[in-house]
Amino acid sequence: MLVSPAPHIVHVTECLASGTMNGLMQATRELAAAGASQVLLYSRRPDTPADVRSLFDRRVEMIELPPLGRAYIGYARAMRRAMLAELDDGRDVTIHLHSSKAGFLGRLALMGLRRPPRVYYSPHGLSFLNRRYLAPSVAFRALEWVAARAVASTAVGCSHGEAALLSGIGPAGARVLENAVDDSFFNIEPAPSTPPVVVTMGRVCYQKAPERFAEMAARFQIADVPARFVWIGTGDAAAEARLRAAGVHVTGWVDQAQVQRLLGEASIYVQTSRWEGMPLSVLQALAAGLP
Repeated sequence: MLVSPAPHIVHVTECLASGTMNGLMQATRELAAAGASQVLLYSRRPDTPADVRSLFDRRVEMIELPPLGRAYIGYARAMRRAMLAELDDGRDVTIHLHSSKAGFLGRLALMGLRRPPRVYYSPHGLSFLNRRYLAPSVAFRALEWVAARAVASTAVGCSHGEAALLSGIGPAGARVLENAVDDSFFNIEPAPSTPPVVVTMGRVCYQKAPERFAEMAARFQIADVPARFVWIGTGDAAAEARLRAAGVHVTGWVDQAQVQRLLGEASIYVQTSRWEGMPLSVLQALAAGLP
């Protein structure tokens, strides 16, 4: 009797941090439990935890690529070499590209293969939704259009809204694979602090609009309304300094147990982002029962 080999899944991302990292941690853990063979090709960012290996299931092989920087062509070549090394004969290989840059470079890197593998692409938040500057937004949308036709691939949105946007770009409709929340977030025992705590979570960057959260904290101070504002995460140093100047406590990167403790102490969760796919942080706060 012929026995089909276990599926071999190659995850690829150039930004192993924040929501993308948390989503991959859970997905790879559940796939490992289901018997899938997995490799994670990744690059570090400044906010990637130093002990990132310890955060992933030991059954997941992790291969570190050099940081992306601005050497896009060289990075695409390194990515191609790493992906081709996983395409051994006799294995049922699926490549899953995570984030916009890995999605674009990864699909271009796979062009020209005689027997290309199955390819999935999850942007985890589309770059062209950044409306700060019109020209880059138009350019990013055009790059998504090109990449969708460079290699046969299936786009995967983390929400129905993101999937609808992807379907409007590619030649085929997109799938939906909603972000999942670890069961333990449903078991958080609420223990609200006094005074009330207003919490948000994510990378401190332009997308998350930290200046809006800082303004809220400052307005509470000016109005002499007792409340504590907490930003769970780390990121841009200047934006972090602005938050702290407004009285916001910026935790830096914390593990899941600390996240759950902070959510348990909070009274309300606020998301100030300019754009999102479907933030895992919001789902975790909802699971914890926070308004």
